[in-house]
Amino acid sequence: MLLVDVLILGGGAIGGVIAARLTQKVRRVAVVDADVDHVRLVRDPGLLLDRLGEHRRVKMEAYADSAELEDERFDFVLLTLKAPHLEGAIRPLLGVGTTFVSLGNGLVYDKVSALVGEDRLVVGIVEWGATNHGPGRPVRVLRARGAESAGGNRPCPEQRNKGQVVDLRRYDLRGLERR
Repeated sequence: MLLVDVLILGGGAIGGVIAARLTQKVRRVAVVDADVDHVRLVRDPGLLLDRLGEHRRVKMEAYADSAELEDERFDFVLLTLKAPHLEGAIRPLLGVGTTFVSLGNGLVYDKVSALVGEDRLVVGIVEWGATNHGPGRPVRVLRARGAESAGGNRPCPEQRNKGQVVDLRRYDLRGLERR
């Protein structure tokens, strides 16, 4: 188990699958999502994860109001929201996160960087697909060719053709300097 606390901002399809996969792999996983019904179901009876046809129920900490987390601290805040919702969702959580990891669709780097600061931002990609079958029911539907699931070893985009693999679980990302 990794001794880190992770907040997932946006618990829909991508965020829900990632959150469920991180449970029991990191010290703490919490989800913030604007959908009150979704949050209620994630808490109890738990998110129903369908991962390529394998089903399991995962109870997690979940919040519809980020104000409930104002006194909390997380090592990583994973951003899995759609671009139009980023600013309003991130602003109230600027004090709770040490490192923000942008996993969102679209070219949102500049927007997120302006909000959290370049020194607190890691940009990532998700190489698999997911969809939402309703509140509390994310479904991972695609597997990237040759890819491990979330958290596995994957080549960084700039190193794919060089055959090098970087496992970010080995690094304390807070200590890395930007080039």
